[in-house]
This record gives sequence, structure tokens and C-alpha cells, in this order.
Amino acid sequence: MTQRKLANIKFIYHIGILVCLMSFACTQNPKNQAIHGLWEIDSLIVEPISIPSYCDMIYKGSLFNFKSDGQLVITPKDSTQKCNSYSYKIFDDELNIVEYDMVMSASFDLTDDGYLKMFSRNLFDWDKAKTPDIETYNLLFANGITIKLKRKDDNTAVK
Repeated sequence: MTQRKLANIKFIYHIGILVCLMSFACTQNPKNQAIHGLWEIDSLIVEPISIPSYCDMIYKGSLFNFKSDGQLVITPKDSTQKCNSYSYKIFDDELNIVEYDMVMSASFDLTDDGYLKMFSRNLFDWDKAKTPDIETYNLLFANGITIKLKRKDDNTAVK
């Protein structure tokens, strides 16, 4: 076996170990289990919000279902049809929502009173934003938005 082949095998081996360790670390995050379930938007800074790329009209009352298999299904208020499915990953206090090659990041917190608060400048489609005025738009663009969700179930919707 040549030195080059041996080096390639070692490289692949180390990448495999790194992936396994990262996967283990992500599944061990206690917030990973706590976020599973059906959540309803309780409050928004401005309505509607638009989550790239297919969820254009998200109002208070829309549903976020964080499934245990890493899928996030978003259903607009008063609808029986999802607007889109995403995958999600949790790293410490950051939630990454993934659609194809697009990653939208949000910091999040599970509060003692049972709410999930997400804060982001990415979970908002600025081109489709409907804001009262340009000053509000500029403020939201500079500071990001906070989405506050309340648990809609007792972890039964994660299947």
C-alpha cells in the first residue's frame, strides 16, 4: 500500500470518528429532547412573518412541530396543510433550520414558564416582510425578531 493511500485511509477514518462524536454530542443535548413536540406561536413582534422559502404567511397561532427524527413541519394558522418541512439541528443554544442548502439560524431558550423563545435575523424573509412602516422594518432588520411559542401538546405530536 502506498503512502498516499494510507494517508487517505487515515483521513477518512478520522473524519468518521469526528462525525460520530459530533452526532453523539448533538443527541446528548438535553434541549434536543425538550424541544420535541407541537408548539404554537404565542406572540410575534410583527405579523405576518415569512420564513424562507415557502412559508410566506406565518401569523400568531401557526404551528411548529419539532419531530424526534429531526424534521420540522410548519403549518400556518387556520390551515390543515403544511407550508413546508425542514430539518433541524440543535447545537448548545442555537437552532439551525435547514432547507436543501440553506441554513437559517436562531438562538433559542426554553423558559421556566414553558415557552420556547427563538431569536433570529435569519428566520424572516425580509423581501416578503409586511411591516407597518420603513422605520419598523429597519429596526427589525437591525435587531432581528423574536418568536415566542407555547407548547401545544405533551410531546405526543412528535411521531
